Amino acid sequence: MNSRQITYFLAVADAESFSRAAEFLHISQSALSTRIGELERLVNVRLFERRPHGVILTPAGRRLLPYARSVVEAFDGARRSLEAEETGRDATVLVGVTPTIGASLLPTLLKVTRTMHLNLDWHAQQASTPRLLEMLAAGEIEAALCYGTMPPAQARTYPLHTQDMALIGARATISGETGDVAFARLAAYHLVLDPVSHPSRQVVDAAVSRHGVHLSVHAEIEPLTAKKMLVLERGLCTIAPRHVFSSELGAGLCIARRIVSPRLPLRLRLLVHHGIDAGRVDMVRVAVQAAVSEVKSNPSLTI
Repeated sequence: MNSRQITYFLAVADAESFSRAAEFLHISQSALSTRIGELERLVNVRLFERRPHGVILTPAGRRLLPYARSVVEAFDGARRSLEAEETGRDATVLVGVTPTIGASLLPTLLKVTRTMHLNLDWHAQQASTPRLLEMLAAGEIEAALCYGTMPPAQARTYPLHTQDMALIGARATISGETGDVAFARLAAYHLVLDPVSHPSRQVVDAAVSRHGVHLSVHAEIEPLTAKKMLVLERGLCTIAPRHVFSSELGAGLCIARRIVSPRLPLRLRLLVHHGIDAGRVDMVRVAVQAAVSEVKSNPSLTI
């Protein structure tokens, strides 16, 4: 089995048609059919079932499909890595970040990449955590910095940082209250929380389920600007990592009280698509871990 046979197999599988695949590959349909026949004889199974208006994968073809894609991705990754080394060009990395992580971590990530002389060219896209997981699974991005998780079969996971969430509210809302706050006490506050699909909300809901606490949730909003408006102007509180409200806390507009009994840990992770080659994975890990370490050690930065 060679790379051309695999490429032809994927083209037919994606197009669900020999004629459309042949047009895409710029070869004749008969030549394509011959190559697929050679592949089927090599593996000794039928890979496609012919239909009047196209083809579909057989069960054997469906089993081969993910392996074929991983082989092509590995070849492409190796080629890009070798080209970058040969020409001195940086290796491109398509990374997805949430808005808050992007604001707090990306500038430092770009800086450490330069100072460590890593041949990486970051192309960042911003989206919510659920959307980043969808993009990573679909191969639209190669890595993600977020609080979500994915099955090991879909991505490599590297833990980066754990931060306890806090009850955050305007100074006028929780004035006079300091120190840690027990989770059960949150029932006394009117809250604006992330939607149920968000990792931070899932941590909160898990604690609610375990401890039987009823929370007064008045709004479910993901956009940070809207959430801050409700906290600062409408007297609602929220549950979030401190860095989300770092500027408001620094200006004295808000108060943050760490939640305990139980604590609500939110874990930042680097997720890397299996298609990214080993050389770039190592550089990405080094750069991201260095950036996180610098942010954690600098009191003027937040994560």
